Amino acid sequence: MIFELMTMIGVMTNSMKYDIDTVALTFLPEHEVKIMSRAATEYKLNDKQRALLYCIRKAENGRTGRELGVGSDQKNHPACRYPNSPVRSLLLQSKWASGTIKKRYICGTWVFALTWCPLNAEVWYNNVTFYLRRFGYADSGKQMAK
Repeated sequence: MIFELMTMIGVMTNSMKYDIDTVALTFLPEHEVKIMSRAATEYKLNDKQRALLYCIRKAENGRTGRELGVGSDQKNHPACRYPNSPVRSLLLQSKWASGTIKKRYICGTWVFALTWCPLNAEVWYNNVTFYLRRFGYADSGKQMAK
């Protein structure tokens, strides 16, 4: 419903690019989008990379200290050092995720899923691509890197 309404009011049209932060607000709280946007801007993420960052947050849905799943499989990972400070934690997690996206999001979402969440790539991929479609990004499918 919100997605259709946004199209009607001109946030998204065929002749206009999706406003990434506005679309993210349809499924993430405003304060999280603002914090994550800072990291995305700092790391100079393009629109698709920025959308992926927001989708990872929604798919991982981690508690404070693990919001984007960075370091979730390691004890004492440096990206998980602020479990009692939600703002600092989300910013740090967003920066780690942004750096990984910038460096490794090259061959599509499926290949990235194998890097980001190798033990559960199929579920992760399905969750993330569900939200990526809200931004107007259709994935090319589960293609392996050449």
